Amino acid sequence: MFGMPWTIGVGLTLIAYLASIVVRRWQHRRWRDQHNAMRVKLGRAVRQQLDGDFAGSEAEILALLSEFRRRRPGDIEILLRAAQFLALARILRGRLAEAEADLTALLDEYGPHNQPNQSAAWQAAGQLAVVYGHRGRYEDALALATRVADALAHRRGPESGLALLARHRVGWCLFKAGRTEAALAMLTEVTAAFQRMNGLSFGRNTLAEVQLRLGLLDEAEAGFRAALAEEGPTSGGVAQKLSLRFALAKIAARRGQPEADEFAEVLDRMHTMLGEDAPWVLEIRYELAELGEPVDARKAHQAVLTDRIRVLGPDHPDTAISREAVTRHE
Repeated sequence: MFGMPWTIGVGLTLIAYLASIVVRRWQHRRWRDQHNAMRVKLGRAVRQQLDGDFAGSEAEILALLSEFRRRRPGDIEILLRAAQFLALARILRGRLAEAEADLTALLDEYGPHNQPNQSAAWQAAGQLAVVYGHRGRYEDALALATRVADALAHRRGPESGLALLARHRVGWCLFKAGRTEAALAMLTEVTAAFQRMNGLSFGRNTLAEVQLRLGLLDEAEAGFRAALAEEGPTSGGVAQKLSLRFALAKIAARRGQPEADEFAEVLDRMHTMLGEDAPWVLEIRYELAELGEPVDARKAHQAVLTDRIRVLGPDHPDTAISREAVTRHE
């Protein structure tokens, strides 16, 4: 008479255990489906950026971030990657303060200090360094980019893809900070390492920008034309191709062969794609102003100065360049 309740208890325990297995499997399957949906959404957003639809990409990423904010490691990795692409969309459209605020908030919660072994956390920190650079905070950008590069080299190996990307970012920060010779040396090394290790030509457009700054016009033109002809994963999409055309037009202007029509066409397409506050749009307008007659040039530079003060702030180095241009054309 005492065996029956014990048997019932064992049976109920077994049923509960089996039910817990079924629930866990259902939860795991549900999480896996959600995780895959996140990857699909992020892939779609990246494709939109490559096609030049940065507004659509931003909307897609914001929906992803609001809908799937989970704490599983796999989800956190996707969220961090999504935040990097969101920051890129905002950088290119001139919304730098938003890019910095969003990345900073996400890194406060999921950054390297909380999960130092998560590569995506270090990559997101590297993207924050890029935001600092675009905001004119060059020393902050260089310090953070260097820290990220050192961490990824230690964790993934100095010639891993992520470590090379991080060193490329350091080279870009050196360039923005005016340390052009150091930038040239680092970017030359990184570009060669990418080619040697991965068979990719990543980074040569940034190297060409440095060469242009140094007056190495033939080398810069060769680099820009090679990047413009590039197809595949390193081609960079529509916006990148337009930026390369702009760079080649700058070289022609430096040689005394200005191509105002090319500047104007690239400006029109950039303005349509990114809006009037985009740093690229402001830079093209500056270059067009340089081609104008003195009276028209001063008015054009004054308009660029006004917009740079509004978008970048009165103390940004690019604002200072526009201010000097206005004075120069008085």
